[in-house]
Amino acid sequence: MRIREQVVPADRRWMNCVRFSAANSKEHEIKKAEICFELTKNNNYFITEARFINGGRCDILSLTEENGICYEIVHSESEKSILKKQSRYPFPLVIIKA
Repeated sequence: MRIREQVVPADRRWMNCVRFSAANSKEHEIKKAEICFELTKNNNYFITEARFINGGRCDILSLTEENGICYEIVHSESEKSILKKQSRYPFPLVIIKA
C-alpha cells in the first residue's frame, strides 16, 4: 500500500502545505515550520497534521522515504504518551524536542 493511502483522503490534498493548530504552543508550530522548510529544501514531500485511516495523527508525515516517516514534536509529553502515539502510527516515528 502506498504511503498516501494510509492517510485520510481529506488530508491527502494538503501535500507540502504547513498547517498550524491553535491547540499547540507557538514554539511547537515554529519547530514544525522549520522542519517542513528543511524537508522542502531537500526536495521531500510531506503532509502536516496527517490523520491516518487506522486512527492517530502525526505532526509531519514525510512521503519521500520508501516507507514514510512520522515526525512528532514534543515538549512536555510523557514517555507513555509518546509510546501510545508510536503504536498507532503506520510508519517509523522520529521524536523532535521543541
